[in-house]
Amino acid sequence: MTGVGSALRSQEPATREQEASSRDGRSLSVIVPTRNEADNVAILARRLADSLSDAGLRAELIFVDDSDDETPAQIGKLCSEEMPVVLVHRPPGRRRGGLAGAVVEGFSAARGDILIVMDGDLQHPPEVIPSLALSVRSGQRSIAVGSRYVAEAHPDGLSSPRRRLISQSSRMLVRGLFPSIWTLRDPLSGLFAFPTSVIKDRTLAPEGFKILLEVLVRGQWDEIIEVPYGFASRNSGHSKAGWAEGMHFLRQVIRLRFSPREHRTTLATTAAT
Repeated sequence: MTGVGSALRSQEPATREQEASSRDGRSLSVIVPTRNEADNVAILARRLADSLSDAGLRAELIFVDDSDDETPAQIGKLCSEEMPVVLVHRPPGRRRGGLAGAVVEGFSAARGDILIVMDGDLQHPPEVIPSLALSVRSGQRSIAVGSRYVAEAHPDGLSSPRRRLISQSSRMLVRGLFPSIWTLRDPLSGLFAFPTSVIKDRTLAPEGFKILLEVLVRGQWDEIIEVPYGFASRNSGHSKAGWAEGMHFLRQVIRLRFSPREHRTTLATTAAT
């Protein structure tokens, strides 16, 4: 098992670039937005390091943290020989854009050629990260989306009928409003990977939780693969979803739908097995 030590890696660009390189020369950055996830970050880091090591991959792990609890201190204790850990803490007053804004800040901090996004509550299993990375590393796919709605996947971590109804309604809404992503079954997933070229010279201004939708509408891509995974129950802590996040989502959808340019392409989606 890959160990998790007691120091935070330096953010010196050359060092981070070297340590983040994967074996074929393309580097990976795993970006995890966190808010009050003190009980989860060490487990996530250990499981991620193990799964990457088993797949022969290396990555840097970037936590962009909006916490008011002990989460930054717990992240500060993490270090692995195989996986440098970087903490970007956003104090009150700097938390623009919520979770999605934190992810965009993580994009700016990343040194990798491939960006991977996952939540910090362990509802996204770290063990699926190598499949996402390998799906786009070859260059045959522009974006790999962890999907709860393809064969061999499940959304069981949606803890109530109300949350399941909201999830289903929201994804049907965006699939209907944005024809270019109609065939994508989980366009609101928080688990995905893509090369930096997808968002090069693009302006991202998301609100709330749904950063993938922003990338799909604003980015440059050709083909998407959906990788099945089981959406788990939270390991610890409480969901941050609520009415405020719902309003952020609706504003984001309206803004993107009526923006001057929606990226349009012939979307080919493939469900990985």
